[in-house]
Amino acid sequence: MMNFTKIKKKAMIVGALIVALSAVGITYALLSSSSQENLNKFEGAAAKVNISVIENNKNHEDSTNDEEEYSKINKNDTISKVVKIKNIYDSNYPTTDCYIRVKFVPMIKNQDGDSIGQSVDLKYNFNGNSNKWVYDQNSDTYYYTEAVAPNNETDVLLESITLNQDLPKNTHLELQVMADAISAHPVTNLTDAWKLTANSDGNYFTGFNPVN
Repeated sequence: MMNFTKIKKKAMIVGALIVALSAVGITYALLSSSSQENLNKFEGAAAKVNISVIENNKNHEDSTNDEEEYSKINKNDTISKVVKIKNIYDSNYPTTDCYIRVKFVPMIKNQDGDSIGQSVDLKYNFNGNSNKWVYDQNSDTYYYTEAVAPNNETDVLLESITLNQDLPKNTHLELQVMADAISAHPVTNLTDAWKLTANSDGNYFTGFNPVN
């Protein structure tokens, strides 16, 4: 499991996709920006990190993007879910280059917003044009292999999802996009914070699978 405990020079943010069962019980609806932002900023002695999940070109740090947008689909249809991460820079909170990782957490929830504990048959459709995202199967985590400069973004990771099942009555699917980051300087933060080990060439991401 990905460890999102508070680590020096580290930040975490959560975005979410909601696929809600419609009233008629025939189609599903996509709620592109519905969750409250969960952002923690951690400041080290010489570096600051602040990231934001960008979904369908909407920044989760921007409160004006909380409106509901629905796109109705049926079982086995595909819905847009374009995900990338931005290194946010502000003059009041100047950030540094950072490494970023992402984890997807799908849950089926009831009308009260509680998980029903049922697995989700969901297909992730990734961006096949980027070679900078890799996947660690052991931790179910996606790593961006290049440091991201302030005000820059990662390549797109996810482009869409396909729901391969019917949802139980009066439930909805919530796909949380969890991302965290650490300062890229020194690079040994990858070991100290994320327990990654470099090979003889200094590459920390060998052994992970390319995302496509």
